Amino acid sequence: MKTMPHICTIEKPNSGSCLPLLQHPNWWQRTSRNLRKHILVSDRDPRIIEYYRTTTGLMNEKRRQVESSHYYMIHPFSDFTNVHEAVMTLVFLICFILIPFIDAYKREHILHLSSQNILLSLANIFCILDIILRFFTGYVEDKLKIAILDQGKVARHYILGPYFVCDVISSLPTDIVGYIYPQSKVIYTAHFLRLFKLIRFSTFLKNFEKTTFFIRWNNTILRSVQYMLVVIIVVHWITCANFFVPHIRSMLTGETHQFSWTLKLEDEHEMKQYLLTFFRTAGLLLCALSYQPDNFAEVAKMVEESTTPIPKKLPSEIEPFVEISEIYISALFSSPFEEVLMDLITIILGKILTCAFAGE
Repeated sequence: MKTMPHICTIEKPNSGSCLPLLQHPNWWQRTSRNLRKHILVSDRDPRIIEYYRTTTGLMNEKRRQVESSHYYMIHPFSDFTNVHEAVMTLVFLICFILIPFIDAYKREHILHLSSQNILLSLANIFCILDIILRFFTGYVEDKLKIAILDQGKVARHYILGPYFVCDVISSLPTDIVGYIYPQSKVIYTAHFLRLFKLIRFSTFLKNFEKTTFFIRWNNTILRSVQYMLVVIIVVHWITCANFFVPHIRSMLTGETHQFSWTLKLEDEHEMKQYLLTFFRTAGLLLCALSYQPDNFAEVAKMVEESTTPIPKKLPSEIEPFVEISEIYISALFSSPFEEVLMDLITIILGKILTCAFAGE
């Protein structure tokens, strides 16, 4: 009599991924099946404990996705999503550093082929792919503790969300067109739209936290690195803005203000310009400098020569103080208004950052 094999040796119709096993699959079927395994909810994601609690709950979630009509959707807790978010964290970091730097210090060469521009073009390609993938990646309803995998709902959630328009505008391939038509003023102006990518800063921080959570970083190390990144990126942005704002006047009128502090740096290399602006910005953030322009003494001297004498009706004791105050006020209002305003904003941001970190 033929004996039956033990139940443990009987091949099951489904694997641990809840995908049906294939009989003699070819390479395409194996590749497709492996890809489907990676877009399913992963047991390696630490967040599944909060959402599914047990192995049974995890398997039910996998089965729900496999048997759904939207089986091709990418689960927000899948291995594919974790890799995608890690890659986009690096891409966003590159964009956050290079886009402000190039727009501020290399404005005349933003449409020319260079290593930095090519790196940004590659990052922009990843951003375009990211837009496409977001239509196929589910999202999590935190209140209900469920993953939404319906493509219609996912598309509406992304399109009606706060980032879709910014993603599209900032990812326009103006760089590719600019390489072909480097003299086009329209493309040159449209190229500054990529600054909208900076709005994704909160997404960058979330992706960074998810990535470090996935690889199980120590919470203390995570917070330290996160704060360090925030400070570096914010100071970098303010540094670039402090150099870019004074040049808005020259971009619009073709002339630089005669009292602009950037005149001393016009002939310097962009890295030297950046470093000098960085130290100036750091001083303003720490409130070590005033909001007066760097060449305030020269401005005051020029204004003093053109100031009309004060009538001799004031008491002799206060006349010198009134005269000096009028000279300073005249000098202040003769300086570039946009630079004074930017310096004031920088000082205020320094106070906000200090208070924010003190609160933490």
